[in-house]
Amino acid sequence: IKFGKGLESIGAEAFVGCHVFFRDDPNPYVILEFSEGLEVIGDRAFYGCGMIRVNKLPDSIKHIGAEAFKDCNFLNFNFPSSLEYVGERAFSYEYYYYNGSVDSLVIDDDIELPSGLTEVGDYAFSALDVSGVKVLIPEKLTSIGKMAFNGCKYEVDSKNKEYTSIDGCLYSKDKKTFISACNTD
Repeated sequence: IKFGKGLESIGAEAFVGCHVFFRDDPNPYVILEFSEGLEVIGDRAFYGCGMIRVNKLPDSIKHIGAEAFKDCNFLNFNFPSSLEYVGERAFSYEYYYYNGSVDSLVIDDDIELPSGLTEVGDYAFSALDVSGVKVLIPEKLTSIGKMAFNGCKYEVDSKNKEYTSIDGCLYSKDKKTFISACNTD
């Protein structure tokens, strides 16, 4: 499926349960291609579409809603440079769902989150295997949900007013609240 130029938004639940659309297709996978200019992917837009494979998200995306790609697979994962908001469980998966399987996408390189990112919801990136990878928290990120990243090491921009990191673990800026455990390997 190719989404052409001029498309700015994909609405909430636009393709939820999409296995119904493709169940008679002899090709078990559908590759999504997005064009630059797309800014919003609504809540649950592709929820439960295990046969979907996403090649790359365009840099123009600013908002990815809750559970937008829950139970989807990514061929390559990237953080769009314009990204400002990622909803809860946006890139997560369940271990079993209708007609498909999801593999964790292993990330081997350090992740530098986009500078304009302000909010990441609970379990947002739980489908990514970031074990031992350094996640760089930008200055403007003011809200990180529980278990947003699993098994990473955190490094926080010194200008960030909400968070700091100690030995790769995430704390509140005043160091009075431990927020997220880290992988110490």
